[in-house]
Amino acid sequence: MLGAAVRVVARSDRAGIGAVGGVLVVALLAVSALTWLGVYRWQRSHRQRVAYANGLLTVTDRRGRSSSVEPTAATAHPVRGSKGESVLLVVSGTAGRTPVVLRAEHWDWQRLQDRVFRPCGFTIALASERDSTPQALRTAYPGLRLPFSVARPYLFAALLTVGILVLIAAVVVLVSLPYLTSGTGS
Repeated sequence: MLGAAVRVVARSDRAGIGAVGGVLVVALLAVSALTWLGVYRWQRSHRQRVAYANGLLTVTDRRGRSSSVEPTAATAHPVRGSKGESVLLVVSGTAGRTPVVLRAEHWDWQRLQDRVFRPCGFTIALASERDSTPQALRTAYPGLRLPFSVARPYLFAALLTVGILVLIAAVVVLVSLPYLTSGTGS
């Protein structure tokens, strides 16, 4: 990455744009990537919450949406999504209430077990892979809202691929822009 940045600056200088133009392109790309990562990290660390009070489990996701359930059972489902193997914890409640979903990679399971599930009087059960497909989960838990990457892994992978290709195209255009505007050609 550092070598590519130096090449962009050097070629910008040779093309008559100046080293400042090349540095500006590199800085713009770096700042945009760091801003996106910072916002994503902030959303995950400041908005996600699990709280258990007065017999009610409340889960707030990274977008700020909350779901509550009076927990009666918790089942860990090993699922395959576009990101590989993952574990979804489905916490069921009283009849008529939609269960809540927790993703394994976002939470400390030992803390949840000690602070939420043991006081409720149950432990986390493990479901089989056959019972953990998106169709089986929707059948077993009507109204369950699955993460997009789990519910539609092929579509998620295709969208992710298109997004990466668009990002690469944007970088190529930004890097080529000084050469195109200088009129010197290759």
